[in-house]
Amino acid sequence: MRHTATLLLGLGLCACTTPDPAQVQILHDGSDLGARAYQLLTADSDAPDAEATLLAESLQRSLARQGYRQGGSDAPLLIRYRLTTASQPLTWSVDAPPPGPLGPYQAIHRFEDVRGLLHLRVTDRQERLLWEGAARTELSPDRHRRDQLERAVDTLVSRMPPAR
Repeated sequence: MRHTATLLLGLGLCACTTPDPAQVQILHDGSDLGARAYQLLTADSDAPDAEATLLAESLQRSLARQGYRQGGSDAPLLIRYRLTTASQPLTWSVDAPPPGPLGPYQAIHRFEDVRGLLHLRVTDRQERLLWEGAARTELSPDRHRRDQLERAVDTLVSRMPPAR
């Protein structure tokens, strides 16, 4: 019984410390977008080309799961997206530097903390705002950036009204 309680407590603590992949904010909520076909447009973005391609593909997959389909240049919905990033240097020092001839500078580690803001704006052809939302997410460490970006896209698009 004691081991079970310890295990449950440990699982509860792990669940509490797992960060939310994206913090979503709905800026304009439309209950029904009125169409299924969309044209995907990018706004000014500071994402590198490879990341912009990944973002567009991830958006297309997530929108397809919501019932939307990509149309041509005459699609009734225009979906604009933008990814902006901000980075901040992090320095982590080890209390006791390792012994050795190279000195204590080995014990200082420098990291980059990168955060992203994904913004989606859905309008009709007359530029009337139908839905708008934003998702903040961590984009560091770099090896997890792709997964974190995809989770942010999925989380944000899942808050859009499904296509009818």
